[in-house]
Amino acid sequence: NKDKSLEMYHKALSLEPDNVAVKNSIARFHYKHKDIKSADKIISEILSKRPKFYPARMLKSEILVYKKKFTEALRLLEELEKEEPRAPRPYYFKGLCFIGTGNYDQAKASVGKAVELNPNNPLYYYNLVKSTFSKELCISLMEVYKVKYCASMLEKALSLNPDKNLESKIKNLLAVFYFRLAKYGSVKYAKLSLEYSKKTKHIEDHWWIEMDLKTAFRRISDEKFKEIFGDDIRKPREIVTYGRTVNRKKYGGAVDCPMYSHNISLERCRKCSNYFGEDDEYVKCHYFSYKGTIII
Repeated sequence: NKDKSLEMYHKALSLEPDNVAVKNSIARFHYKHKDIKSADKIISEILSKRPKFYPARMLKSEILVYKKKFTEALRLLEELEKEEPRAPRPYYFKGLCFIGTGNYDQAKASVGKAVELNPNNPLYYYNLVKSTFSKELCISLMEVYKVKYCASMLEKALSLNPDKNLESKIKNLLAVFYFRLAKYGSVKYAKLSLEYSKKTKHIEDHWWIEMDLKTAFRRISDEKFKEIFGDDIRKPREIVTYGRTVNRKKYGGAVDCPMYSHNISLERCRKCSNYFGEDDEYVKCHYFSYKGTIII
């Protein structure tokens, strides 16, 4: 219970009003619960009396990173790194600063050092993967060995029992990386991508992954197709878009999907899940929802 924990901290502080370790614990408690203003105020009070107190300076640097004041944070983190060269947190938060400023090579080196010093923190592995590729660089352009490296780091992070929020983020990224590997024709990675994308909170990612994989594997045998996608059977479909009636013949069998910019057709309505007959010339689709299965 948040209030009860905070009450216990304040009770401990009432017994020792000048105990900076307790004050720092209260500040970190506020920081953990996203009350950055309260945490920053307490840390400033501590540093005004104990400017060299390491835990308070470390928390101050984390607050600066949270506020995206990367230059100030880096200056403080470099000081902390010199004082405690075997502590992983300064390296990790330096990595976050570099990710925030787009210096991905430096980020990978810093977060990699944090992983080396503390190989049991799943968050370090997650951000090591984020530092491996640039947001501006499409993941599909990455070399295969980099994608496999990222996937192996994420699998390691999952094995360390992360909290539910981080676990969902890790599985979402794993689904994307395995999706990229599956595009080279791997049934194994296609199944893994679908498996992980179903387990995340980002259900929309599962649908576009499934759609793209069905496009990539549209030419394989029915047996292999069923092995990946279950009971889906490929057969002629009517063309459906969101809230529109589409003439299949007019568009030559495909239309542009307004959301994903792919050519798609549906086997059933995404809202009511009614199947469409093969002989229907026109099909009316309900407004977009995530029900139904996308088939190319």
